[in-house]
Amino acid sequence: MATAGGLLIALAAVPLAPIHAQGQISQLSQDSKIIFQMAGSNIMEIRLGQMAQEKGSNSAVKQFGQQMVTDHTNLENQLTSLVSKNGTSFKPGMGKENEAEVSRLEKLSGAEFDRQYMTSMIQHHQQDVAYLQSEGQSARSSEARQMVSAALPILQQHMTMATQVGGQVGATGGVAVATQPGQTPTNPTANTPTPNPPVSNQPSQVTTQAQADITADMPFVREAASSNLMEIRLGQLAQSKASNQAVKQFGQRMVADHSNLENQLTSAVSSAGQTFTPVMDSRHERMATRLEGLSGAEFDRTYMRLMIRGHQRDVANFQTQSQSARSSQIRTVATNGLPVLQQHLSLALQVGGQVGVDSTTNYAGGNDDDDENQARGNGNANVRADAEFIRDVGADNTMHIQLARIALDKAKNKDVRQFAQRMLTDHSRLQDQWTALAARNGLPSRLGMGPKHREKVEQLEKVSEKNFDKAYMILMIQQHQQVSYWQNEGRNSKSAQVRRLVNDGLPTEEQHLAQAKKIAREVGVNPAEAVRVAREQNKNNDKDKNRD
Repeated sequence: MATAGGLLIALAAVPLAPIHAQGQISQLSQDSKIIFQMAGSNIMEIRLGQMAQEKGSNSAVKQFGQQMVTDHTNLENQLTSLVSKNGTSFKPGMGKENEAEVSRLEKLSGAEFDRQYMTSMIQHHQQDVAYLQSEGQSARSSEARQMVSAALPILQQHMTMATQVGGQVGATGGVAVATQPGQTPTNPTANTPTPNPPVSNQPSQVTTQAQADITADMPFVREAASSNLMEIRLGQLAQSKASNQAVKQFGQRMVADHSNLENQLTSAVSSAGQTFTPVMDSRHERMATRLEGLSGAEFDRTYMRLMIRGHQRDVANFQTQSQSARSSQIRTVATNGLPVLQQHLSLALQVGGQVGVDSTTNYAGGNDDDDENQARGNGNANVRADAEFIRDVGADNTMHIQLARIALDKAKNKDVRQFAQRMLTDHSRLQDQWTALAARNGLPSRLGMGPKHREKVEQLEKVSEKNFDKAYMILMIQQHQQVSYWQNEGRNSKSAQVRRLVNDGLPTEEQHLAQAKKIAREVGVNPAEAVRVAREQNKNNDKDKNRD
């Protein structure tokens, strides 16, 4: 037990180092189990990473170990910093299972160490990702949720890297089925670079609903397939035309990984009884044609710019579809593909920096009709004519981010909290894209709220926890009902860059509205009544404007 401002915190169930509380930590104390688990795992990864640099015989294993030390040290520092903000002295340590794993690997060396270390890395990262995905959503404190949000994409990247490096040294590691880290996974299988979604061998059993779900997801499937084909083609060009060795190696990696992703995508569609032939669309064809005419250093720079921009877009699309795709097959493809694409983006930024690409520029968004200019980071003068619309979108995103943070602290219903987490993730991503667009074109990059937006945030802050879930979901329905404003104003914008971001963002907004209505019903809200009230309010606002 530890006493914090009169609060007793039970830690007996956590066989890790004690937490010494000096101040009031309230909801954070309820998340002690996940905090200790993350801390213990970080310490083990650092110890084993240091060991891999010393004992590994394979250079890729040594490099992987170095990456683990860097990333998990950073995660541990973030963890300690967040906990310490609550007046808590935090002294993490490893549990018995992790200590045993360190002791076991210390006795090995050479090729045997490489195999066992990478097997351990595959399985532990599978367990950690599964644990954070399941337990992180139910965390009570904003600090714990922030830690989970920061750690999860990094661990997913590690899992992909571990699988790839493990394949080089004969490691084994199947999908972890343990309910929490420290529990031994069952039925490990030989690893593959990225697990393919299951393919049905009995097409006759495919349901009409499954086919309908796949049909609904086909716009994403066609876009992803076209992007894969372009990545493969450009990767092949990079191997023959690039002058920089790192660019050549990056191209080789793109060919291998995107061929794998394309196979997964095709298999997923086939498993639902659909026939699908991937083709490259005209936009991707133009990009490939342009690259074919370049060589040497110019090719290197242009190719890496396109890789940064393309992977920013792909990561955003896969993040959305991993949560909102109708079919389970496509959600699986998106979930498996996301860490691969995130790693590609990280590599593209690193390699781009080596060949003179400005790696600090956000290339997300842009003009479909002029990809080469956007890849160079050139602006579009017409964007300034759309400045008022861009400010409106920025204010809306900022408001949703603040509302989501309030909901994560006050919501009681698990589905409401999950919806709020999605709002925070999606609108933060959208805000980054619109902020980058504004900055590239000489507009103020700080997209803040207006008086009406601040009023809604202040009103929600005053709602009691008892009535909060209903109030938040009513507000979400009413705000997302304004998707027609995006459609009418955004698609009529003068700038192709703005229209592109509007078209990219509209499916996300429509999914938000559909999900908000569903969850609203669960907490006792009538979506139709919420919409009616919103329309009445808009009419009154219009009347007020006419009287001004």
